[in-house]
Amino acid sequence: MKNMIQKTMVTFIVTVTMISCLALTAFGGTPRWSHWTMLSGEIKITSDNVADVVVVCDCSPREANKVTVTCELQQLNGSWKTIKSWTKTVNDTSFLMEKTYGIAKNYSYRLKITAKAYKDTKLLETVTETFDYGYYQ
Repeated sequence: MKNMIQKTMVTFIVTVTMISCLALTAFGGTPRWSHWTMLSGEIKITSDNVADVVVVCDCSPREANKVTVTCELQQLNGSWKTIKSWTKTVNDTSFLMEKTYGIAKNYSYRLKITAKAYKDTKLLETVTETFDYGYYQ
């Protein structure tokens, strides 16, 4: 009986490992975006109720030479509402935005980032991602 349980456990572990490897191969090797290599946003809230917002993104310099990024600080108040928005364009493929904004307690917050990659005036790709902070009290 003990030997049967061990064989069943080994079979189960091998099966789960194989499925995980197949999932990584199927989904992990597929890039999410065509031109962007990184898109990240973060909110840190200070003790004096100020949201420090940082956005970092990068796209392939082989294809793009300009990026425009819009960062929306959103508050959950029934639905997600934009309380502050910033837009910046750079003639480069790397991008950094640092902003601050005073916020209220007892709400959830997130960043909604829309990034556009251009080659001169031709729009190559638009991506939108959200980054949750969670509930601030």
